[in-house]
Amino acid sequence: TYTVTFSQPDNGSLTAAVDGDPIDSGAGVEAGKDVVFTADPDPGYEVSSWTLNGSIVEGEEDVTYTYEDLDQDIEVEVVLELEVTGISVTTQPMLEYNEGDELDLSDLVVELSWSDGTSEQVNYADFGDNDLAADPDAGTVLTVEEHDGETVTITHGASGEKGETGPLVVDN
Repeated sequence: TYTVTFSQPDNGSLTAAVDGDPIDSGAGVEAGKDVVFTADPDPGYEVSSWTLNGSIVEGEEDVTYTYEDLDQDIEVEVVLELEVTGISVTTQPMLEYNEGDELDLSDLVVELSWSDGTSEQVNYADFGDNDLAADPDAGTVLTVEEHDGETVTITHGASGEKGETGPLVVDN
C-alpha cells in the first residue's frame, strides 16, 4: 500500500479516484492501481502544469492526469493559470529575405490576452517560458516556393490560441 496525497490548487479544485471511486488526500492505495486526478479550474482558468513529487510532469496540460501502476508514495499538485484568450503581433519580425536566408524572429513581440482582461507583451526570446511556439521557427532556411507570401503562426500550447505575422517576402 502506498500513500497518495494531493493539495487543492488556487483557482479551482482537484479530486482523485481509484477504480472510479473518489479517494481523499492521504489515502492508502494498493500497489499496481491507477490513480486518476481531475482538476476543475474556476471559470477563466486552465491547467498550466502537473507536478509529481515536486517535479513537473512534462507534456501534461489536460484536466486529468493518471498515475499508472502505483509503485511509490506520490504527491500530486496541479497549477491553474488564467486562460490565454488571444494572441496578436505587436512588433513584426524581419519579413523580407533572400532565398536561403534563415528566418530571424529576434524582433518579434506578441501580446497575450488573458481571460481576466489583462494582457502581456512577450518577446520571441521568452516564447519558451510562455508556452508559445512559432511555425516556421527561427533558423528555418527560407525558400521562395515554400515560404514566399506565407505567415509565421504563433501558437499558445495550453489554449491553442493562434496569432500570425505579416506575410514573408522571399526573393531569389
